[in-house]
Amino acid sequence: MADYNNLPVLGERSRWDFPDVARSFGSGLVSGGSMLLGLPGDLKQMIATAHDQYIRPIEQRLGYQGPSPETMQQVYAQAPSLTPSGPQLMRLAQALAGPPHEPQTEAGDLAFNVGQKVPGIPLFLAMRGLR
Repeated sequence: MADYNNLPVLGERSRWDFPDVARSFGSGLVSGGSMLLGLPGDLKQMIATAHDQYIRPIEQRLGYQGPSPETMQQVYAQAPSLTPSGPQLMRLAQALAGPPHEPQTEAGDLAFNVGQKVPGIPLFLAMRGLR
């Protein structure tokens, strides 16, 4: 009779765990969807940051003293926006569904990465069709 107690044990991350894969895929979908839907808000924020770094010094050299970057950040934070950023959407998703699932296995890592990419597939296909 074979003694299975002395067999080498594979690492915990290399095992197959379907619940971990399913939850990791769902977490990846939420993450990828938030990044995709938050893209307009992220672009708006990048433009505001670029303005503060590059355009504001030119304005000041020309004699224009507008509101400080800190004041403008407060104004942006208080104003309602139709373009939330990716991190704002992730915080909203966490408030509604709880913290995201952290993959526990290598298969879970792969499922999370695939889940992150799935929301962008229609955009990718639309861009391929424009050529």
